[in-house]
Amino acid sequence: MRKKGSELQETPIPVGRAVQALLLVAILTAPAAALARPRAQQAEAPQADAENSTRQETRSLPDLLSDNLDRVAASDVQILAVVNKEPGLLLELKRVLAQDAAMAGQVLEESELVDSTIAERLRTELRARVLATRLLQRYGFLLPRVNPNANLGPEQKLALQERAQSGPLPEVAGSQPVLPAAKPRGTPFERTNQVPLNDQIYTDGMGSLPERQIEPAGDSNRPETVLAASRSGGSSLLSGREKLTGTTTEDLFKGAIAPGGDLQPMSSLEELSKTGRPAAAGSSSGRAASPVISIAPEPMRIVHRPNPYAEVPSLYDLYIQAAASNRPAERFGLDVFRRGEANPDYLPMDLPVGPNYVVGPGDGLSIDLWGGVSQRFFRTVDRQGRVTLPEAGPVLVSGKTLGEVQQDIQRVLRTQFRDISADVSLQRLRTVRVYVVGDVAAPGAYDISSLSTPLNALFAAGGVTPQGSLRRLQHYRGKQLVEEVDAYDLLLHGIRGDLERLENGDSLLVPPLGPVVKADGMVRRPAIYELRNEKTLEEALDLSGGILPAAALRRIEVQRLVAHEKRTMLSLEIGETSDAEAIREKLRSFTVQDGDEIHIFPIAPYNTAAVYLEGHVLRPGRYSYKPGMKFSDLVASYNDLLPEPSRRYAEIIRLHAPDYHPEVESFDLAAALENPEAGPKLEPLDTVRIFGRYDFEPEPEILVGGEVRAPGRYRTSGQQHLRDAIYQAGGVTPESWLDSAQLFRSHPDGTTRVFSVNLRAALEGDPLNNLLIQPRDRILVHRQPERVDPPSVYVRGDVARPGRYPLAANMRVADLVRSAGGVLRSANPEGGDLTHYAASGNAPGGAVPSGHQAVNLAAALEGNAEQDLPLHDGDVLTVPQLAGWTDIGAAVTLRGEVRRPGTYGVRPGERLSSLLKRAGGLLPTAYPRAAVFERIEVRELQQKSREELIRRIEQESTVVKTSINATGTEEAALQQAAILQRERALDALRRAPVTGRLVIHLRPDRKSFERSPDDIELRAGDSLMIPKQPGAVVVVGQVYNANALTYTPGRHAGWYLSRAGGPTQLANRGGIFIVRADGSVTSGQQGGLWSGGVLSSQIGPGDMIVVPEKAVLGGNTWKNIVAIAQIAQAGALAAAVAIP
Repeated sequence: MRKKGSELQETPIPVGRAVQALLLVAILTAPAAALARPRAQQAEAPQADAENSTRQETRSLPDLLSDNLDRVAASDVQILAVVNKEPGLLLELKRVLAQDAAMAGQVLEESELVDSTIAERLRTELRARVLATRLLQRYGFLLPRVNPNANLGPEQKLALQERAQSGPLPEVAGSQPVLPAAKPRGTPFERTNQVPLNDQIYTDGMGSLPERQIEPAGDSNRPETVLAASRSGGSSLLSGREKLTGTTTEDLFKGAIAPGGDLQPMSSLEELSKTGRPAAAGSSSGRAASPVISIAPEPMRIVHRPNPYAEVPSLYDLYIQAAASNRPAERFGLDVFRRGEANPDYLPMDLPVGPNYVVGPGDGLSIDLWGGVSQRFFRTVDRQGRVTLPEAGPVLVSGKTLGEVQQDIQRVLRTQFRDISADVSLQRLRTVRVYVVGDVAAPGAYDISSLSTPLNALFAAGGVTPQGSLRRLQHYRGKQLVEEVDAYDLLLHGIRGDLERLENGDSLLVPPLGPVVKADGMVRRPAIYELRNEKTLEEALDLSGGILPAAALRRIEVQRLVAHEKRTMLSLEIGETSDAEAIREKLRSFTVQDGDEIHIFPIAPYNTAAVYLEGHVLRPGRYSYKPGMKFSDLVASYNDLLPEPSRRYAEIIRLHAPDYHPEVESFDLAAALENPEAGPKLEPLDTVRIFGRYDFEPEPEILVGGEVRAPGRYRTSGQQHLRDAIYQAGGVTPESWLDSAQLFRSHPDGTTRVFSVNLRAALEGDPLNNLLIQPRDRILVHRQPERVDPPSVYVRGDVARPGRYPLAANMRVADLVRSAGGVLRSANPEGGDLTHYAASGNAPGGAVPSGHQAVNLAAALEGNAEQDLPLHDGDVLTVPQLAGWTDIGAAVTLRGEVRRPGTYGVRPGERLSSLLKRAGGLLPTAYPRAAVFERIEVRELQQKSREELIRRIEQESTVVKTSINATGTEEAALQQAAILQRERALDALRRAPVTGRLVIHLRPDRKSFERSPDDIELRAGDSLMIPKQPGAVVVVGQVYNANALTYTPGRHAGWYLSRAGGPTQLANRGGIFIVRADGSVTSGQQGGLWSGGVLSSQIGPGDMIVVPEKAVLGGNTWKNIVAIAQIAQAGALAAAVAIP
C-alpha cells in the first residue's frame, strides 16, 4: 500500500493478536538490532543493502504489516538535524537516493542531488524519509537509549562489558536478514581491486613488483662446511645446506611457511629474522623502506634498491645490494649468563650424588640398619663434623666421602650389635658459601648447593660484564688455584668436563677480557669472540660456527687495529679454487691479532641462467634457462595457462647487455601455441608475461534490480538467458509484476537500447521473451501497479483507529467502521458523512460523481442496506462527535482568598461570577485587583509566541554599526556587548515560565461584576488565584537596587524609582513600563500630551516597575525585539510574584 500524501495518517487495520504481537516485536527490535550491529561493519556494507535488507525482512510479514512498516520514518526536521552536523552522512544519503533511482530505471540530473533538493525531497517524499531513517539508524543515529535507572540499564551495561571482552558479536537479525543455509546460485558481489594469488604484488614507492625469493647462489648441495670443528671429527668444506625457505602471500595469510617455496616475500623473512616467526597475516612491508632478507642471527642483509622496473622480476632480482648488518656486534655468550637461572633462590635438593661426595657440616644423612637390628634414623652432621649413633656415641664424618662414612658407621655399630649391616644415603644437601668476584654482573657472597661447580656460581652472579673474560675463570680455595675454567667449552660444545665442586669458602675470580676478534658477514654466528689459544684465521672462524654456503671466499677482508697507531685493512686472496684442503691451508696461513674484524661477503644472490614466467599461468615463477630455449619449452600448451587467457597479446621483457636495459617484445599467444617452432626464442633473464582475457575486457557482469529477492550485481557463468539471471538473483518477489520487465543493453558505440519482455513468459521458457543476456546488461523487474498505489479509503473522527485503509472489492461503510475498531462513545451514530471524489471511468465500479452523502452509522452497522453504502477509491467517511461532548467533566480550580477554595465542575456557558457565588464569595483579606486567571489555550498561545520570539532573536544579526571614528578595540567591545545582551535576553526568555495568564478586572462588588465584560465564560482547565494584598511594590531591571519596596499610598512611579537608587547608565529611560497587579502594562507611550509620562503614574500594591536595558547600537528591529523580550520576561515574573 502506498501513501498519496505526506499529511495522511497511517493506522493498520485490525488484525489478530498474533499479528499485533508480531508488529510490536518488529517495531521494538528493529532499532535495537541495528544498534547491536558493529558500526565499522555497517559503514563498510553497500548502502543499497539498507533498502534490500529491510524489504526482505518485512516480506515474511503480512502484506499490510510490511506496507505499514515501510512508512515508518523520522521527520524531515529530525533527519536534517543529523545530516547537517555530519557531512559524510549527507553524502551517503545522496548515494542511497541515487542507487534507489537507478534501481527504478531513472537517470538523475546534477541539480537533483544538491543539498536544497535533498532537503525538499525529505519534506515531501515519504520514501526519501524512509531510506534516510534506515541509513541513519545503520550508523547509530535516531536509536532508542535504555534508561540507566530502569531494570534494563544494568543488563545492557553487563552485555556491553561482556561484548567488549569477548570481541565483536555476530549480526543480530533485524539490522540484516539472516540468510538461509542454501543460498541462490551466484550471490551478489562487490568489485574490489583484488590481486590474484598468482600475481602477488607489493610496492616500493615506485611501482608494484612481484614477490621473488633471493636464494644464495653457488653449489648449495654439497654437505660440507669450511672449518668444521676438529672435535666433531669433520674435515669437509661446506657443512649443512643453508637454505632460505620462503612464504607466498597466500602462505602468509594462512600463517604457515611453505618449505622450499619458489616465491617468498621480503616482509615475511624480515619478520622471521627479527622475531623468529613468520610475519602476521595482513602485515605490510613497503619496498620503499628497503626490505631485507635475513636469517637470525643476521649474517648479511640483502637490500633491494628502489627501481622503476619493480614489475619486472628479472630486474628486481638484479637490483640487490649486500650490506652489512646495522645491529652492533655483541660478545658471544654474554646473553646466556645474563639470563641466569629461572629462580636463583631455589636450591635443587634432588640431585644424585655418588660415593665420592665429601660429607660436611649441615648434610643430612639417612641411616638404614638391618640384620640383628632393623631400624632407620636420620642424623645431621653438626658443626664439629660428627653424627651421634645409638649405643655407640658420636662419630667423626666430616671431610670423608659418602662411601667412607658408610664403612665407618657400619664398623662402629658392629661393636655394639651382632650381625648388623648399615646403608648411608644423603637425605639433604648442605649449602656452601662461595665468593664470586672480579668482572661479574653482581659480585658478592652466594649460598649455593654443595654440588655446584664454578659455572653454577657464575650463573648465580648474573654472568660476566662486557669487560670480563669467559675463557679464564679462576677457581681458588684459599690462596691455592684449584683450576682455570673455559666457559666456551659449555657454550660451544656443551662440555663441562671434570670440573671441581665448590666448597665452603671457595672463591671464583673473573679476570678482565682477553684478546678478541669480530666475525661478521656470511658466518653462522656473527659476534665478538674472545681468543685463548686460537692464533689463525681458521681457528677464529671455527669459533663463529663456520662459513655459510653463500659466502664468497675469493676475498676475505680483515680490519686490523695497530696498537696505539691506526686501523688498517688486510685482504686474504683465496682465489677461485674450491678445494677444501687448499682453502684450509690459506686460512691457516693467516694469523689473527687482538682487535681484528673479519668480514666475509656473500656471493651474488641472483641466477643469470634463468627465465621468469608470470601472469595468467598455472605455475608462475623462475625456471632454468637452456641454450636455444623457446617459448614452447616454457609453456607447452593451454594446459599450462589459466582459463581464458588473452589469445592475441603476450609479451617478453628482455634485458640487453651490457647495462641490462629492458625492452618489451610482444607476440601472438595463440599463434605461438599453434605453431611451437615459430614461437619466440628466449634469452637469459627474460620475463614472459601472459595476460587474461579480462585484463583487456570488462568482466562479465549484469545488474538485476527491482522486485527480486536479492537485487545486485552478478557475474555470469557463461552464456545465460533472462530466466537464468532472474533465478541467480533469488527469483522474483510475491509483489513482482510478471506482465512486463525491461532489459537495458549498452552498446560499444555508447548507445543504450531497452527491450520490454513478458516476464511470466520468460520464466516459463518462451524463446521470444527469454532473451540471451550479454555482459553489462541491466534487468529491471517492477512492482505490481496495484501494490505501488493501491486504492484506499479514509475514516475520520470518533472511531478507535482513524486513518487510511485499503479498499477491498466489496467494502461498505459498516466494514470500514469495524476495520477502524468501531465508533467511540463520543460519536454521533446518526450523523455520519461520506464524501466521494470524482474518478475516471476506468476506476473499479465505473465513474463515481463527487459530492457528500449523509449516512446513519447506527443503521449501517445494523445491516440497513440503504445506509450501508458501497465505498470507492478515495472516499472519506467522517464520524462526527456528539455536541457538547468535550464539556463533559469540565472543571476549574479556585484558590486563594475565597471562602470555599477547590476544584469545581462547570456547565457549558457558566461564568466567573457564578463560580465565585458557589465558592461563598471573597474573604475580607482578598485583593481581587491582583487576581491571576490562567487558561490552557492562553498558555499555548504564549508558548508559541515565546518560541517565535526566541527564533527571531537567534536569527537576528548582532552586527552593530559604529561611527567611522571608532577604533578597532571599540568596535570589538561593542560587538561583544551586543552578543552578551543577546545571550542574556535568550536565557531570560527560556527560563521565564509560561503562565497562560488572562488579564481580568475582578471587582469586590459581586453585583456590579455580574454580566460585566470581565465576567468571562469559564472553560475546562481554567484556574483562578485570588491573593492577599501584597503590601509591596517591586522595582526590577537596570536600577541600582532592584528590590521590593513597602507600598505607600498616593506615591507615583518616580518616587519608587528614586527609592531603588534610580536608573543605571545602561537603563533605557524612555522604555520604563509598569506591570500592574492585574497583569496589564502601562508604558511611556500611553497617556496624552499632559499625562506627565509613566513615572507620574500612581502605583498600587502589587505593581511592578520595570527599567529595561538599553539596546546596544542596533537597528530598530533589534531594539523592538529586546523591548518585547524584556516585557515578556517581566510579565512572567509578575505572575510568579502574584502566585505564592
